[in-house]
Amino acid sequence: MAVSPMMQQYFTIKREYPDCILLFRLGDFYEMFYDDAVTASQALELVLTGKDCGGGERAPMCGVPYHAVESYISKLITKGYRVAVCEQLEDPSQSKGIVKRDVVRVVTPGTVTEGAFLAADKNNYICSLYYENGRYGAAYADISTGALYATDLPTEDVKSALLSSLTSYAPSEIITDGSLDEEVLAYLKDRFGTLITQVDKSEFDYDKAEKEIASLTADEDDAEHGPLCLRAVGALIAYLRRTQKDTVAYLRHIHFYSDTKYLSMDAFTKRSLELTESIANRDKRGSLLGAIDSTGSAPGARLLRKWVLNPLLDVEAISARQDAVEELKNATVVRKELYRLFRSVIDMERMTTRIIYNTAGAGDLKLLEGTLRVIPEVKAQLAQLHCGTLRALDESLETLSDVADSIGNTIMENPAGTLKDGNLIRNGANEVVDELRLMVLDGKAWLAKIEQLEKERTGIRTLKVGYNKVFGYYIEVSKSFAGSVPSNYIRRQTLANSERYVTDELKDMESRILSAKERLFALEYEIFQKLREVILQSAERIKKAAAVLAELDVYTSFATTAADLQMVRPLVDDSDGLSITEGRHIVVEKHLKKTYFVPNDCRFDGES
Repeated sequence: MAVSPMMQQYFTIKREYPDCILLFRLGDFYEMFYDDAVTASQALELVLTGKDCGGGERAPMCGVPYHAVESYISKLITKGYRVAVCEQLEDPSQSKGIVKRDVVRVVTPGTVTEGAFLAADKNNYICSLYYENGRYGAAYADISTGALYATDLPTEDVKSALLSSLTSYAPSEIITDGSLDEEVLAYLKDRFGTLITQVDKSEFDYDKAEKEIASLTADEDDAEHGPLCLRAVGALIAYLRRTQKDTVAYLRHIHFYSDTKYLSMDAFTKRSLELTESIANRDKRGSLLGAIDSTGSAPGARLLRKWVLNPLLDVEAISARQDAVEELKNATVVRKELYRLFRSVIDMERMTTRIIYNTAGAGDLKLLEGTLRVIPEVKAQLAQLHCGTLRALDESLETLSDVADSIGNTIMENPAGTLKDGNLIRNGANEVVDELRLMVLDGKAWLAKIEQLEKERTGIRTLKVGYNKVFGYYIEVSKSFAGSVPSNYIRRQTLANSERYVTDELKDMESRILSAKERLFALEYEIFQKLREVILQSAERIKKAAAVLAELDVYTSFATTAADLQMVRPLVDDSDGLSITEGRHIVVEKHLKKTYFVPNDCRFDGES
């Protein structure tokens, strides 16, 4: 049965993504057809309609507006579906025949970069696991922040080590060659709702992995690492490259680590200690994290969660953190000012990824500018502190004033929400923009003047000049004044109670105004994209600043909690002894409303 050329194009693209719901861009909507439409209409509660596909067939169809697509994608991902986003690759008004279209990204639970699926205080990890000779290599990436970690898990008690690692990262998606233990799979699906993505074993080839890592031009830690985690990293990068259509620029640094850096706790212990969620309702409230989290920013909240799940073993590193917390606890004014500043900081890690993906709008860039303007204020507070840990943060924190100025000198204070309808670039940023904008404004003033002149000339007091996208500019006259219409008015449209006309003068001005407006909008979009490229050149600097601010936010949070709960600094050493005087359980204490928590002493050594 013959189908329309557009549907032929749809079928060609759909065959490449049979396991995905295909969002097919048609004008201002993303449409879904056939089984995808039936599935999506139920999942998203959309009205199911039909489309004539040629040959007498009508395909089930439903759609969502392009400006709200991310929220719909999030809903589909939350319900366990994969989504392929097919875009128009050329301007429909300039193309001849069928508009070129292709899939620009595939969205899965592990490859979401924005939307309701992402929790602000949690990383969204995708994991790659490789198993060989009784040992696992693991790689974890959060593409919404650009984080990439890799490790070879211990050879002793392999399954326990694997479950412990997976519990720390709670991946929303795992890439495997099919060798994962069924018990592990069941645990992941039940505990985290993890999507399992099986790929061919050849994806974990060592030589292929080396090429993938080299092509990423990523920096590597100096930490020792074995071949298994390299295979896992290679397969992960290859998968992200396929789903994100080669857009993997957000992954720049591979953090290799060993199991000797952090305190080893099995999955059962982490759950029983209620470190990040309570056993009763699997919620942050009632957990250790819930009791101590006073962070003001999303990156700070995510880093605090990571630290809680991965306690340090190195005494010197622990002491360095304690130095920062102690000084901030004692510096009350500085601590409170830093907390205030962090509450105004946006999520620069995820914002940078959105800029890379070209999904950030002009308003987003203004938010980024606002955060960058906060950095000098943060540094002013840090300048008053003296411990080595905080001094190092101050020295590594760039003000990024050049990036902030680039945005501030280009984007207007309250830019439009869309990118191709103008009102993006501030007055004075570009001479041509200013000239075109003046032409458009003068044209509108001229139209208002024409309306008044025509009312006076014709005596039609209800006459008005209007505009719509179908008929352009028009003169509307109510039918009660039909006899007063001048002979030079050309009828354009008949309505129930009025007639719409044009004149040669009106058509000429319409052409001039619309031409200026189109050129203005196109130029503003072009300038915005150039600004985006300028910002991307500083992407690593922005991410580094975000990491410094997140670490300082966590220290400030610890200090705030310590001050509020009257906590003291413990002495940490390498001995086997433990001595606690008047110790309190802060999680229990926090939930006691009218009852006093009785402090307890606890002492034991390696023999008791």
